[in-house]
Amino acid sequence: MKGTIYNNNGKWYYAVRLPGERKRKARPLKAPGHDVALSADRPRELAVQAAWRIWEDATRKVPTTTIRSNTVEEICAAYLEHTLTYYRRPDGEQTSEVSLARLSLRTLRDMYGEQPATALTHGDMLRVREAMCADGALSRTTVNAYMARIRRMWTWALDAALIPAVLKAELTQVQPLKPNRTTLREPVPVMPVPDADIERTVAAMPENVADMVRVHRLTGMRPEEVCAMRWNHIDTSATPWVYRPPFHKTQWRGMVRVVLIGAKARAILSKYRDGKFDGYPFAPARVIANPPPSGIRAHLPIKRGTASWNTATYTFAVRRACVNAKVSEWTPNRLRHSFATEVRRKYGIRTAGALLGHSDGSRITDGYSREAYVEELVRTVGGVIEEIG
Repeated sequence: MKGTIYNNNGKWYYAVRLPGERKRKARPLKAPGHDVALSADRPRELAVQAAWRIWEDATRKVPTTTIRSNTVEEICAAYLEHTLTYYRRPDGEQTSEVSLARLSLRTLRDMYGEQPATALTHGDMLRVREAMCADGALSRTTVNAYMARIRRMWTWALDAALIPAVLKAELTQVQPLKPNRTTLREPVPVMPVPDADIERTVAAMPENVADMVRVHRLTGMRPEEVCAMRWNHIDTSATPWVYRPPFHKTQWRGMVRVVLIGAKARAILSKYRDGKFDGYPFAPARVIANPPPSGIRAHLPIKRGTASWNTATYTFAVRRACVNAKVSEWTPNRLRHSFATEVRRKYGIRTAGALLGHSDGSRITDGYSREAYVEELVRTVGGVIEEIG
C-alpha cells in the first residue's frame, strides 16, 4: 500500500495518488458504514485498515477465474477466489469465512453448477434450502447462515458485473427460517462450564496450559484472543492491565477491543514475563521446554517449534484433558460464558457486555449469560413487585 497516513486537526487522513489520478490527494479515513472521519484519538490501526480499504478498492483486480458463460459453477468459483483475499485479518491470515463459504455453496454447486446463472429462479433457491434441510444433519441456524452466504455471493456477483440486477433481486429473496417453525433441530444453548469441572480439567493439564485456561476464565476473552496474547500487546503501566488483541472478531466493523486483566490473572501472567518464546506467555514451546509430571499428558497436536496456540489446538488440548480428568467435555469458548454469567450475577448485564466487548444493549450478551437472567430480574425489579403486587 502506497501513501501516507497522518492526523490533522483531530482527524485521520490518507494522502496518496491512486491509479488513474494525476496527483496526490488527501482523503479522510472513515470506519465502515460511517460518514465522519476517524478522530485522531482512535487507534492508528483503525486508520491503517481504512486506508487499506481505499487502496484495495482502487487497485482491485478482476478475478483470475475466467468467466466464459456465467454458469453457476463459474460464478461460485470466482466468488470463492474473491474470499481468499477479502476475508483476512490485518496480518494477512485468512479467516474462517473462507472455508465456511465453500461449505455454504456446496449444495448450490451440486444441484445447479452446470446451468447458466440467468436460468435460476427464486424457486431454485428454495429447492437448494430444502436440500440442505432434507437429511436433518444441519440445524436451523446453520441452514440460515449457509443461505445468507449464498445471498452474499449473488450480491458480489452483481457488483462484479457477472449477473444482472433483476436476477440478483430474485435470487436473494429467500427469507430466514424462523425458530420452532420447522422440523429442523434448534441449536442447543451454550452453557457456562461449572467451576468444579474447570478445576478438575486443569489438574490434568501441563502448568502452562492450565494457566492459559485460568486466565481465559478470569478475563472472559475469546479463545483466539488468549491464543494470540503477547507481552507487547499488554499495557502493564496501569491497573488493571490493558490487553489490546492484535485482531478480533469485530475489527472489520471499526470497533475497538480491549481486555482488562485483574489482579488474579495478573498474578498468573507474571510467572511468564521472561522475554522468552517470542513474548508469548502461553506457548506450546513452553510445555515442551518444561515437561509436565509423569501423570499428566501434554497433548500437543502441533509441530515442534510452533510459536503459539490456535483455537483448534487449544480446543484439542482441553478436550483431551477432559477425557483424562473424567469430566463432561467442554470447549474453551464456554469459559467466556462462565465469565459473563458470573459478572452479570454480581454487576448486571451492561457491565458484562462491556467486559466482553459487546456493543451496548447487545442481545449477544444476554445469550452469553442467560443463566443469570432470573437472579438479575429479582435483584433489579423484585422490590417493585413486592410493593405493588
